[in-house]
Amino acid sequence: MSKFKDAVASISKDEDHHVTLLEAKKNSLFSIIQHIYDLSLKVSNENYKLQFLTRVYSLDKLRSDFIETLDSLLEARLIIDKTAIPNYTPLSSFDEGIGKTESTSYGYTTFKIHSRYDARCSYTITARVIDVITDYLPNVRVDVSQLEHLQSLPLADDDFYSPGRVDCLVGNELFPILLGSDKVTSPTSSVIGLETTLGYIVMGKADCDSPSQNSTLSNNDKLFFCQSDPLPLDTLTQRFWELESVPSKTHMSKDDEICENNFKSTYSRDNKGQYTVHLPFKLPPSKLGNSYAIAKRQYLQLEKKLDSQPDLRKDYNSTIQDYIDKGYLSIVKNPIYDSEHYYIPHRAVYRSDKQPSKTRIVLNTGCKTTSGLSLNDILYTGCNLQTNIFDLLMNLRMFAIGVTADIERMYFCIKLTFDHQPFQRILFRFNTETNIQTYQFNRVSFGVSSSPFLAMRVVRQLASDSRTEYPLAAHEADNHMYMDDYVSSLDGLDAAEKTNQEMINMFSSGGFKLVKWVSNCKEFMTKVDN
Repeated sequence: MSKFKDAVASISKDEDHHVTLLEAKKNSLFSIIQHIYDLSLKVSNENYKLQFLTRVYSLDKLRSDFIETLDSLLEARLIIDKTAIPNYTPLSSFDEGIGKTESTSYGYTTFKIHSRYDARCSYTITARVIDVITDYLPNVRVDVSQLEHLQSLPLADDDFYSPGRVDCLVGNELFPILLGSDKVTSPTSSVIGLETTLGYIVMGKADCDSPSQNSTLSNNDKLFFCQSDPLPLDTLTQRFWELESVPSKTHMSKDDEICENNFKSTYSRDNKGQYTVHLPFKLPPSKLGNSYAIAKRQYLQLEKKLDSQPDLRKDYNSTIQDYIDKGYLSIVKNPIYDSEHYYIPHRAVYRSDKQPSKTRIVLNTGCKTTSGLSLNDILYTGCNLQTNIFDLLMNLRMFAIGVTADIERMYFCIKLTFDHQPFQRILFRFNTETNIQTYQFNRVSFGVSSSPFLAMRVVRQLASDSRTEYPLAAHEADNHMYMDDYVSSLDGLDAAEKTNQEMINMFSSGGFKLVKWVSNCKEFMTKVDN
C-alpha cells in the first residue's frame, strides 16, 4: 500500500473554519467533567462508587489521548504548509478501521491531491477525520537492493521502503481511476510496480533490511502495560485534577498587531477617567467616495416608515434626543462636504421588551460609497479579546456564588477623537416640516467594525491601569468579560462582596456603569440592592 505522501498538494482553505481535531478532543475531554464532579460529591455512597471509578478511568484514557494529539499536531507543524489550514466540519460518529479497530470520527474535510509529475492529474477528496488510519507502513525498513527493477520508475513515493505514517486512505471510488495499464515485475522478487496517474506505487512482499537498520525504528515499537488491581481512589482523583491545561496563548496576525499598536499610540484618558480612542484606519480615508446621496435616499425611505407609524416615530425621536442630551450625538451646523467624512444610513430595530426606549438605532457602516468602499472596508477590525464562552460557562460552575452584570451602554462610554467624528455622520430631522440636519456620533458606535475591539481593549486598559488599586476587579475584567457582560463565580460571600465593590469602583473610575447584577445567592443580592 502506497502512502501517496508526496502526492498531496494542497488542503482546501476557508476563513470560517469549523472544529479542528484538537478542538474536538478538547470538547470531548471537558464534556464529562461536570458529570464526574457531580459523582465525586456522592462517592461515599457505594451505589455511585463503581460509576465514579469507571468515569475517572475513561477520563484518564482521554487525557492520554489528548496529549498524544497535541504531540502529533506539533509534529505536523514541521511538515505541513503553514498557509494550508484544514477545515473540519464536525461530525460525531464511529468508524471501523483496518482490522475492525474502532475510532472516533471527528468530522470530515475536503482536500485536493495531484501528481507531482503532472499537475493536470488532480483529484478532490472528501474524507473523514480520525486519529490514526493504521500503523506505520511498511512495518519495517525494506531491503531495496533486491528491487532493482523499480529504480528507474517515476514513483509516487520515493521513500516507500521506509516506515512512515499513512495520511490518507484512498477508497475504491477513486482507486480504479488512479490505476494505469502498466505493471513492472521481476522474476527474482514478488514486489511489483503499478502505474497510476500519481506515479508508480509499490505492492507485494519484500525482504527486510538489516536488523541494525530496523532496530533504530522506535516509532514502530509498541509496548503494552497491564494492571489487574485498580488504582486507589485518591490516586485516580488526583490524576483527574492534574490534567494538563490547554495552551491559551493566541498569536496576533500582522493586521491585528498594527491595530494594537495604533491603539497604544493614540488612546488617551481625561481628568475624569474616560478614555478617548481613534478609528484604526487600514486605508487612507481619502479612498472613500461620496456617501451623502445614498445616505439621504435611505433616510427618506426610513422617514416614510416612521411617518406611517406614529408610535415608532415618537420612540425614534425620543432615542435621538436622548443621544443628544447625553452628549453621544452632536449636530453639525455647517457641514463641509468637500472634507473627508462618511454619512451612515440608519434604521430602527423595535424591541417591545426594552425599557424605557423600545427602539434601537442601527448604523449601516458597510454601505458602499461611490468609490466602492465603505467605512468598514478601510478599518482594521482588531483581534478578538472576548473570553471564550465555553471557559466562561465552566468557570460559572466552579464556585458557590455565581455572579453576572452588564456594562450600561458600553460603546457610548468611550469617546471618539474629534478628528474622526466626521466619519460617523447621520442625517435626521424630527419632523418633515424642517430641513434635514447633519449629526455626528462623538462616541464609539454600534455597527462600526472596529468598535468591539476598541471597547474590549479599553476595558483591558482600564484593568491594567487599575491593577494596583483594584487587583480583584482587574483580574475579573481580564478573564471574565464577554463584551459588555460580566460572568463569574466567587468562593464565598465575603469574596463576592469585595469583588463586587471593586468592580463597581474600577469601572466607575473609567466612566462605565455596571448594572443588572444577578446572582444565585440571595444574601449577596440583598446587599447589592442595598
